[in-house]
Amino acid sequence: MKYVFVTVNYNGYSHTETFIKSVNEIIIEDSDTIEIIVVDNCSVKEDLDKHEELISKKKNVTLLKSEENLGYFGGMNVGLDAIEYKKEKIILICNNDLTFSNDFLVNYKKVEYASDIFLIAPNIITKEGKQQNPLLIGKLNKLAILKADIYTSNYYIGTLSKLIFSSLNKFRKEKVALTNGYGQMIIGQGIGACYILTENFLDTFDRLDNKVFLWGEETILRNQIEQHGGKTLYCPTLKIVHHESASVSKIQSRKKYDILRKSYKVYRKYL
Repeated sequence: MKYVFVTVNYNGYSHTETFIKSVNEIIIEDSDTIEIIVVDNCSVKEDLDKHEELISKKKNVTLLKSEENLGYFGGMNVGLDAIEYKKEKIILICNNDLTFSNDFLVNYKKVEYASDIFLIAPNIITKEGKQQNPLLIGKLNKLAILKADIYTSNYYIGTLSKLIFSSLNKFRKEKVALTNGYGQMIIGQGIGACYILTENFLDTFDRLDNKVFLWGEETILRNQIEQHGGKTLYCPTLKIVHHESASVSKIQSRKKYDILRKSYKVYRKYL
């Protein structure tokens, strides 16, 4: 089996370094191979130079350099375009701030799925132990959409509404569990930090729908596969630690809001 891990970097060398080390420590059979593609989304020269030095020493890692920041799925598509004979490989699209369990691919080989499964969503866990999948089991309810509408209506209104909703959550009686007990199941959406693209996806698509620069990719991807009868399968045995938003955390709050608001106008119709 040939596995290809595609990741996007934006000024996150330390995460990429850890990511490559983690992927190369995954247990595979003698007949298996792992390839890693790092797409640099127009990082600063210092960060890019470090990537070039690191990757020059890795036989199974390829660095692709974009002349502009194409966003998350835009960067991923650069990596996907570079893969030959996609249908003969298992392709994973990933953030670079992930650490994989050593038995990740051993457990993947045990997963059985039907022909309508286009995406596999792994069990992505934060450093604090919170499971981020399933992101959505069904679809967003009307209250959640209303909150999103209010938040994206105006920067100042959005900031105030976020504070109000956060305060109200503190008065809830029920506690939010750090872990969930979901078994393998069909879900509405998985978090965009990592997906496995199945052969069913690759029989239908060559690329990801990248209508947005950042945020909302999960909703747009859900729409992309559902238009062709595709579904997402959540697999709790495929464990990944997520160090969370390595690149996003560097964006100023107002700029981050403006990007999110612009994306929301695009993907809201798919909610």
